Amino acid sequence: MSPNATLGEPMSAEFDKVSGNAYPSSDSLYGGGTSGDSNSYGATFDLSFSPLANVSSIVLQVQIGAAFGYDFVDGALPVLSVNGTPVSLLRDEVTHQAQNGFYLGLPVYVDTYGLQWDLSGFSDPVIDLEISFDVVQHSQLYGLRLDQSDSVVPSSILPIPEPSGLFLCAFAFSGFVTSRRRTC
Repeated sequence: MSPNATLGEPMSAEFDKVSGNAYPSSDSLYGGGTSGDSNSYGATFDLSFSPLANVSSIVLQVQIGAAFGYDFVDGALPVLSVNGTPVSLLRDEVTHQAQNGFYLGLPVYVDTYGLQWDLSGFSDPVIDLEISFDVVQHSQLYGLRLDQSDSVVPSSILPIPEPSGLFLCAFAFSGFVTSRRRTC
């Protein structure tokens, strides 16, 4: 799967299944297989993309449905390689988790991961960027989002915006006005 761009052009990326039994299902990439064991290898995926000028930060969001309590094989999170060299994660967090039914009597959860890598101290020119990861059998990959920036965000990867005080006051006031109209 890739966008309507050629790798190497600005804003281009390519997402590939490198190996394994994964295939497209109705709303996800299903980590197929026949094993009923937990934490069994399903597939390897690779995301190759062109760096923006002066890239300092890479953020990847992954939404994946777990199988038997696992989503990534052995819990190993995606790995970013810059010019072929793996880079340590700056931060990772599960930003959202929701139950999505049951499989063989066990609850199935969809996890949204936020992963960030800091490239600001990288001395060589960034030419080649690649993220790879292994998913377990029966997992479901629902979505990916890749962001590049020329600065490193110092706080949470996916901050949840809080409503402004003015909005809350306006909302409370409208509730008050509505309740006053009903009683008159």
